[in-house]
Amino acid sequence: MGRPDDTATFCQALLGPRRVGETVPVATVLVDAENVRRSVWPNIPKDELAELCAAWGGANGHDVVVVWEGKESADDRIAREVTELDAPVWVVTSDRVLRERVRDHTERVIGGGSFARELLNQRE
Repeated sequence: MGRPDDTATFCQALLGPRRVGETVPVATVLVDAENVRRSVWPNIPKDELAELCAAWGGANGHDVVVVWEGKESADDRIAREVTELDAPVWVVTSDRVLRERVRDHTERVIGGGSFARELLNQRE
C-alpha cells in the first residue's frame, strides 16, 4: 500500500471499496505499542503514541487499545484479547509471530510502520 495522503485515504485503503451511505462498523483496534512506536525514526514517545492513537480512533470511529508490556507480554495479551472481544477486531503490529497468532481471530492486521506513519501524518 502506498503512502496515504490523509486519514480517509488510509481507511479506504484498509477497508476496501464501500457503497455510498454504507457505514463502517466500529472496530476494536489493538495496538502493539512498542512495535508501532519503534517502527519509525525517531521513535514515537510513549505518551505521544497514546494521544495519537486516541485521536485516530476518535476521528475514525474505532475503539483503540494501546497495549504495553505488563504482567504478561503485550503479544500474549493481544493474542488472548482477540479471542475474547466481539468482532470486528483489528490488530496493529509488524511482528510476524504475533500476526500469525491472531490471524484467525481478526478482521484486519495492519502493519506497525504504516500505522505509525498515518498517526504522524494526522498531527501535521
